[in-house]
Amino acid sequence: MNWIKACQLVALVWLCGFELHAQTCRLQVSGLNRNRIGYGPFDQECSWPHSVPFGNWGVASNYGPKIDGYQFQGWCRGDYVCYNDGDCGVRCNGNWYEWNSCTVDWRYSPPNCSLYNYNNCWAQQTDRPEGVHGVKTVQIAVDCPRDTNLDGICDEGGCKEVWSYGEATNYMTLYELDRWDDDEFIRTMYFPATSVNLTCDVGWCQAAGSPWGSPTSYDPPWQVKVFAEMAMIVDYGIYEDSVNCEYLRFGNPQYNCIW
Repeated sequence: MNWIKACQLVALVWLCGFELHAQTCRLQVSGLNRNRIGYGPFDQECSWPHSVPFGNWGVASNYGPKIDGYQFQGWCRGDYVCYNDGDCGVRCNGNWYEWNSCTVDWRYSPPNCSLYNYNNCWAQQTDRPEGVHGVKTVQIAVDCPRDTNLDGICDEGGCKEVWSYGEATNYMTLYELDRWDDDEFIRTMYFPATSVNLTCDVGWCQAAGSPWGSPTSYDPPWQVKVFAEMAMIVDYGIYEDSVNCEYLRFGNPQYNCIW
């Protein structure tokens, strides 16, 4: 064996070994919530510089950080509201669906059917549909696509090696958001493990979701202030090659395929 062939063989062996770690099936995974309820008591939006008493709530979770958006939608947006002291007007004029986040002040305390819309005007419940509280990317190492029956079509490897995906720990930490000072912690809810069975071809995976689950515990544990159901969805999967597996076609006809 001359030195040129030896170098070619070494390069091929290195590439074959490295490809096991360079190719991935990239999943986009989202955390969803629904049936949101605020029981209280809440004292997060009770004084200046807060916009008493309503505020938008954000979520930090295993799917991503809290943001000022639609992570945990409430029910008040441009509603006509009367406080207990007789002060009436159109409230919640921002971009979000907000919650009464100052239920401990007598001016905003229950029962009041313009400040509370659930449980005989003693609690709050969202009137918005299910929402997304976080989206993340997961990279799963896979082998290069290959053609086991030599018909020119890749039938193994890539995303086809991914059968399922799961999250062992699911949590949602709620904050009342404020642009003028620190966000106010409300509660952390913990949920059961989630998993989905995936249908994947070599180059992609179909969307799939887990069942909905209710909270299994809270932090702090002594008072149930909030409730929501949570589920996970794999939005899609796509095969990615950071080394270019086509180089393997020179050494093995199984890799000479399309997907």
